[in-house]
Amino acid sequence: MSSSLESYVNHTVSVITADGRQIVGTLKGFDQTV
Repeated sequence: MSSSLESYVNHTVSVITADGRQIVGTLKGFDQTV
């Protein structure tokens, strides 16, 4: 899965959390153990 996330680094992303909030920002990194 990490290889698919690498293409989003330094790009604007939108995340919808489990409680329905929407967060928009620039992805700077991610935990590679996921």
